[in-house]
Amino acid sequence: MNQQEQSMAGLIHLSIILPLWGPIIALVVWLNNRNRYRFVAFHSLQSLFYQLAVYAILVVGGLFHLILKFLQWIKFPLADMFVSINVYLLLFVYFIAILYAIYGCFTVISGQDFNYFVIGKKLKDSEKDIDEDFFDKEGE
Repeated sequence: MNQQEQSMAGLIHLSIILPLWGPIIALVVWLNNRNRYRFVAFHSLQSLFYQLAVYAILVVGGLFHLILKFLQWIKFPLADMFVSINVYLLLFVYFIAILYAIYGCFTVISGQDFNYFVIGKKLKDSEKDIDEDFFDKEGE
């Protein structure tokens, strides 16, 4: 793993800053590097799944926001407060997700290994399974 691979892998974590373009960028980088640079491919795939998970959480929060807005429209007590709390909570979640991705970027650029919670471990395990299947078939 050279400095160029570390930089590319680190920067792909920052693609979360570009809403909706981030997963597309991560997918394109993975498709272009999956057979050449294993380190870059792993981090781009990890970033892709992380961003999709963050966006899924934000979509669920957005749907909840629509329900709260309906309750606010029918004058449900305390709906105004819950709408405000939901907006700030969604912004907080996205802010924390970006900070975690920035941490991942700097960790990878500095040459250390970085795995997102759950996602990184699952990808490492699936990568090992793929390698074992590949080497088993190659020996036949």
